[in-house]
Amino acid sequence: MLVKGLELVAVIIGVVTIIGEETKFKEAMKKLEGAMKNIEGVGLNIRGAMKNPRDIIVGKRIRISSGNQ
Repeated sequence: MLVKGLELVAVIIGVVTIIGEETKFKEAMKKLEGAMKNIEGVGLNIRGAMKNPRDIIVGKRIRISSGNQ
């Protein structure tokens, strides 16, 4: 009986560990998704700047400069 009880405890610990790892994995995926969205946004900014060569990229934001300044 004791061996069976220990096996059960081991299985429960294993399952809890797997669930814990899964939540960490999900959090990491969310962070990755956020990073991908940021990269997408930067890509769109750069694409927009390439359409209008007068645009200057300042950090992540684009400052649109008019020709007659």
